[in-house]
Amino acid sequence: MVNDPIRGDVVSDDVVAWLEEQALTSTHLSVSWQPRRRTHVEAKDYFPAYDDLFARVGNRFATRALHHTALSRRVVEAYRRGELLEVTNALVDRYGFGWVSEDVGLWPIGAKPPSGAGPRLNQEGLWAAVRHARVVRAALEVPLLIDFPGFANNAGAHEGPIHAYDFFRVIAEDADVAATFDVAKFLSYQWQRRRRGPEMFAEMEKLPLSRCFEIHVSGRDAMSGRSFEGPADLLFDAQLEMVERLIPLCPNVRVVAYDGLLFEARAGLAAATMSGFARLRQVIAAWPAKASASRLEVRVEVTSSSGELSAGRGSSDARGHRRGHKPA
Repeated sequence: MVNDPIRGDVVSDDVVAWLEEQALTSTHLSVSWQPRRRTHVEAKDYFPAYDDLFARVGNRFATRALHHTALSRRVVEAYRRGELLEVTNALVDRYGFGWVSEDVGLWPIGAKPPSGAGPRLNQEGLWAAVRHARVVRAALEVPLLIDFPGFANNAGAHEGPIHAYDFFRVIAEDADVAATFDVAKFLSYQWQRRRRGPEMFAEMEKLPLSRCFEIHVSGRDAMSGRSFEGPADLLFDAQLEMVERLIPLCPNVRVVAYDGLLFEARAGLAAATMSGFARLRQVIAAWPAKASASRLEVRVEVTSSSGELSAGRGSSDARGHRRGHKPA
């Protein structure tokens, strides 16, 4: 997004041109939204930019989704969520988003600053996260997908009596919601637990495999809630291997998403982003039976300093992907 002195917040011409090109082979558009550190949010603050986006390219895509990235607080007490839920539903109503995804955790409380440390991996934290997911699922006008939490901003935040994979699975099952698998976050969690080599791919049976709707892959230089001290190339190669291992285990997966630096990035980073996307498509193409049977979609998500957009091939299957986690 850019700020035009006359029109205000609008989508840059480079982004529009890229989306028009992607629309030739894509039917799905996804937008990431984060209020960042605002203590008060209103939907109308985002209308100018989103109105401009959808007026210029919205009719080129059959389905739309919203990735809600309001940062979480590591708290367990009950609190009012009305403001953010109202804003989210207003965006859903205005722009016709088919589903909303968010990281596991709790949304900000009033004027208190958010924390990116992830949920508390104990029984009290689990009960709070399940309660939160149930409330959000019931309040949203479209299906909710939960994403695996990141633990990058606080050393030791991944530690607790409950394994994070078990924690994630129980939330999805008890709150009866679908899930997004961010494989970079999986690998970063295992890396922090000092797992190396094949051990990084262990324990996948603990995940909510049957509830996985989307698998998310990060480009070599993309960073979002992850802590991985090893080489960037090692992380990307490991992500592709994990995708290969996960797809046969996830009967309801419909989307494989990819994000990386593209706009406002150095030429080398942009080239690396698209090279990684090509490698990911090769991995998916090597699994034709599943791709054909489930209409598996691969979409690319591009990151600039002002937000994220994604486009991809697929259908509106996610619209019914809530209770019973089966596509419509």
